[in-house]
Amino acid sequence: MAGFSDSYTATHLGFVGRIKEALLLYRTHAADTQAKVAAHLRGMDDTRASIEAALGEPLVGKTMLEIGPGQLLGQARYFAADNTVVGIDLDEVLTSFNPIAMIRTLRVNGPVRFAKTLVRKLAGFDRQFLREMVRQRPSLKGSHPRVLREDATNTSLPSASFDCATSVSVFEHLPDPGGVLREIRRLLRPGGVSHHLIHLYTSDSGAHDARTYLADRSGFPYWCHLRPAVQHLLAPNCYVNRLSLTDWTALIEKECPGAQVQQFRAQSPYPEELAKLRTAGELAEYSDAELLTLVLMVIWKKPSEGPK
Repeated sequence: MAGFSDSYTATHLGFVGRIKEALLLYRTHAADTQAKVAAHLRGMDDTRASIEAALGEPLVGKTMLEIGPGQLLGQARYFAADNTVVGIDLDEVLTSFNPIAMIRTLRVNGPVRFAKTLVRKLAGFDRQFLREMVRQRPSLKGSHPRVLREDATNTSLPSASFDCATSVSVFEHLPDPGGVLREIRRLLRPGGVSHHLIHLYTSDSGAHDARTYLADRSGFPYWCHLRPAVQHLLAPNCYVNRLSLTDWTALIEKECPGAQVQQFRAQSPYPEELAKLRTAGELAEYSDAELLTLVLMVIWKKPSEGPK
């Protein structure tokens, strides 16, 4: 995770591009909060179930590590209701409008990242989301994870100090994902579980252009980042490491031997849109699995005795 803060917003959209991106993100954040929170909680419930199945016991009273918890701390707050949760990120997480905290966040995260966070918080999106989380799941009230600024490839945390390590759509942004997997392996106790969701670069939304997240794409081409004829239209909003499905499979097997890797495929209209592009002779160098796999779920249980 070294350099993560700098590289996360290392894209050059220009002033007009940033304004357009802000409007798109506003539309995304302003969408139905109740439905978004319900979907978030369902996802967290699924993650809990997967971790519990791997652990072989309830995920209660455990010590958990989250890589890249983000400004909202949505997953960290969910699990901190009945576990001790530590999040690590090179970004400064802004949890209040204390002037000192805001200056520190600006200095650490940079002006673009800071501006995005500040606008979202001033508009009340985060507050509304968290309030709705508590309304739908009252047990989350008063949930307070701990967040540390740490390099996830080389933390100051003691070895074998966590029962579980998690992340959601973080590994695709890491310059050195293998180094982070090795550090997680060190931090897990024997029998501990590592659970990660990875957004695949070769999926339609893999380049993180905000337009791919909207229901109304307004003619924005599918798989724009992989098609030379339309790549000039791309406006990614963050750094991604561009690892392929094959790259991830090899890396995971090397660093977490025997890990379960499950592919989640994008649903309609993506298969239909891909069929049109195939007919037109485009994207022939990519397999259907590469283009239609949206997320990889990686679950690994550290052996009782094995790799340190």
